[in-house]
Amino acid sequence: MKILNIGDLHANWNWPYSRLDVNGLPTRVNDLLNVLGQVERILVGRDVETLVLGGDIFHRRHFISFRLYNAIYRALERLTERVVETIIVPGNHDFEDGVEHALYPLKHLPNTTLVEQAEQIDILGGVATFIPFHPDPAVMVKAFDAAESEFMVFSHYAAEGVELESDYWLEAPLKLGELGRFPRVFFNHVHKPSVQRNYRVVYVGAPMHFDFGDVGSRGGVLIDDHGYERVTFTAPVFVTSKWPKLPVAPPEGGYLRIVAVPKEKLEEAQHAAKGLGWLDAVPLPAEIVPEVEKSIMTALAGGQAISEELLRQRVRAKCPELSADEQAQMVELGMYLYRQASR
Repeated sequence: MKILNIGDLHANWNWPYSRLDVNGLPTRVNDLLNVLGQVERILVGRDVETLVLGGDIFHRRHFISFRLYNAIYRALERLTERVVETIIVPGNHDFEDGVEHALYPLKHLPNTTLVEQAEQIDILGGVATFIPFHPDPAVMVKAFDAAESEFMVFSHYAAEGVELESDYWLEAPLKLGELGRFPRVFFNHVHKPSVQRNYRVVYVGAPMHFDFGDVGSRGGVLIDDHGYERVTFTAPVFVTSKWPKLPVAPPEGGYLRIVAVPKEKLEEAQHAAKGLGWLDAVPLPAEIVPEVEKSIMTALAGGQAISEELLRQRVRAKCPELSADEQAQMVELGMYLYRQASR
């Protein structure tokens, strides 16, 4: 038995820091297609028999063109041709309205099963339970309660206490203690890879970085009769640095956010970053750093716990004039400064 589990591709048209290539596709989609090419090589090189696509193949919040959909379809078709069987588990971003999702055409891929509701499926080497995302938490909890303890579980969901990029998912209807009865649970949905319950609960993570705040390697999980191992993929990374110290871009390239740049140096900072091999750079004016930094340091000095959600609420209250994207940048900056101050 060899199973490769990947998910959270989030293919969409409006990827940040992307531009159209000569074929009319966003360059970040090409990064994703390159990752899927690496997946194909793993399927062949490691003699993988079963491919599990764990949801969020697409990203419903943004426009998806036919050209993009077809490019992803063709890439997935090549993957399904390399294995004996493929199981697709829809995720929350695959759904348009909680009922209709974008994955129905994928059930026509070679040797592919599209999971529409929680079910046990005979796969090579045994049986596994597959639980797709459902917007009603009670449905998800019921599906896990009904799952047989002897089989491992694949699902697009998360339990309480999962590690996020800069916080913990403290509350969730699915309790971590209820998962200990399964041999192993593999979750897609959360982009940061991690483990819980003595490696019995595994968060596969996303296959690549999507925006600033993503840190560490990304990939999938390869499962066999002896356990599992992580496999990593190469793709452009997102890095934050403080002016004027700029790092050299890694071989795979990436995007650099530069904080605390004097207003008159914004263009110079962007030019310098590209000279160091970065695909693009986002210089943030020095004027916005002291206010965020002051709030972070005040909270730390007072022993106040800082979470991404609390910071998001504060930014919304203090900076209502900013756009949603600008507010998100402020939150990411705050979490970056928090991590720096906490070291």
